[in-house]
Amino acid sequence: MLISFQLLLAQSVKTGKGTVNGATFKYHYLEPSGDKKGIVILLPGSGEKPQNVLIKTPLPKLLANQGFVVIVPEVHTLLFADDYSIGVLKELLTIKVPLYDTKKVILGGFSSGGAIATRYAELLIAENAQVDLRGLLVVDSPLDLQRVYAAGERMEQNCDGIIKRDGASIKAQLTNAFGGSPDKQPQQYISHSSFTAGTSDGGNASFLTRLPIRLYSEPDLTFVQKTYCDKLQFKDINATDLTAFHQSLINAGNNRCEYITTKGRGFHSWNIIEPANCIEWITSITR
Repeated sequence: MLISFQLLLAQSVKTGKGTVNGATFKYHYLEPSGDKKGIVILLPGSGEKPQNVLIKTPLPKLLANQGFVVIVPEVHTLLFADDYSIGVLKELLTIKVPLYDTKKVILGGFSSGGAIATRYAELLIAENAQVDLRGLLVVDSPLDLQRVYAAGERMEQNCDGIIKRDGASIKAQLTNAFGGSPDKQPQQYISHSSFTAGTSDGGNASFLTRLPIRLYSEPDLTFVQKTYCDKLQFKDINATDLTAFHQSLINAGNNRCEYITTKGRGFHSWNIIEPANCIEWITSITR
């Protein structure tokens, strides 16, 4: 009843447009009626429309009720942050942040959207950008592209049907983008990955040693094997990246990086997030 009541209080969803290299993109956003505490940008997963994010999870509307501007833009449906998706995020910060008294920004996303958000956070920090970046929210995202390629290879070789096709698609996307496999183009994979387990410092993750980060996954391998392919292993799901990413940042001294694993909330979904607890965390890092 509490959630239903809060949803009724949420502001109506608005739409806007921006331009990157002559191409127009849309974004959906919610604005609280009172004081603004911060700006939360949430990126959809691959193939997910921005408006569907507002349906799949109550988080955006509950955040708006608690005083946060929430923006969900269109980005490329890739496994990594390409120039276009980076351009979308830059444009959003340029056209939206100046409109509000608050300049505090939280980046986040689901699946590939979380990988793009992570890579953009790293770029902002690396470039010492004039953005008040307060935190990063990552929901079951593929962060290590070398690991993702290897998983795609195993999916293609060991599974059937849609999982076999998904594995082939993953390999093709990364091969086409980077000019070959990780063995042939290792630096391309490292430079585009949010995190690389095979490097001593985690690759680009080394820029995140001071940023508050919240990671979520539901590593239900039994469900994956029963539902998708019984040959799949833990190293084939995104929880592998999140586990190693979290440990790498802890080892580097980031004690503000939290990793939450769930049971029974739904494998690879926005529903992994428990909204009230997540909002408490976002509120705490934007005070």
